Amino acid sequence: MGYPKSTLQLLVRGLKDETCSGKVLTFGRNGLDAGYKDLLKIFRLESKEPRPVPEAERIHDPLTQFGDSIHQDVFFKMLGYSEVHSVDYYANEKPTFTLDLNLPVPDSMESQYDLVSDSGTMEHCFNVKEVLFNTVRLVRAGGYVCITTPMSGFVNHGFYSFSPTLFFDFFGQNGFERMRLDILRDCGNNLRDAKRYDYDPATAEVMGDLFPKSLIFFLGRKKTPAVMRMPIQNYYRVQFGGEGSEGKKAAWKELIKSVFGTGFAYFLYRMSLKARRFMILHFRYERLM
Repeated sequence: MGYPKSTLQLLVRGLKDETCSGKVLTFGRNGLDAGYKDLLKIFRLESKEPRPVPEAERIHDPLTQFGDSIHQDVFFKMLGYSEVHSVDYYANEKPTFTLDLNLPVPDSMESQYDLVSDSGTMEHCFNVKEVLFNTVRLVRAGGYVCITTPMSGFVNHGFYSFSPTLFFDFFGQNGFERMRLDILRDCGNNLRDAKRYDYDPATAEVMGDLFPKSLIFFLGRKKTPAVMRMPIQNYYRVQFGGEGSEGKKAAWKELIKSVFGTGFAYFLYRMSLKARRFMILHFRYERLM
């Protein structure tokens, strides 16, 4: 998922009155849908003075879904943090640590971070319970946890979408305070110009009627006895693990990137998604009783 401008702005707002320092751990090495000037504008809008980052340190990250975007480390250093680490299941995106968050993190990492930020990893992990436990283990007392994850409408983005009550109930019962939650409603532009709604547990039932509702109906037949195992999402097994028959398709995407550049390839990808969504929404459905 990465960091759209809307979530960057909310993180700056949430830490506006904090003197940020120390270490950050991000789940995944995330792209920022923003340039350095965009980040300066966000800090200005939220009336928070950014820590100056010398031009030589304003590095870019060519490995993100947003193309050659500003590196996540630049943003966190502007907030005031001095060191940024990352963790991922696959080594392709060059994280600091290659770990499976479905399992407990090493004891040596516990209580080591002043901010733990997950901007689109938890929903891809089968063992959500352990991911949440790891989040609490990793952050030190007095540190912050920031999570951005789907609530609804992200079909096949990951294994799960979540309800706001999960975060208030889990973190509230595990020693957290000063909790806030905002609901971002995508206005059809990849969470750019998103509408923000305050979440209040007391009015959750009313808010539930503001967003489209969908159900999943699944039917399957067990073929053979199986040893239970935690799955890795197929998309990542194909893209980073080299599994399956989708390798040709991935190679084709790489060819487009090499010919047209990552930025234009991403633009073509977004346009193709819009076209396919239009076809599905208006022509590929059945009305049931």
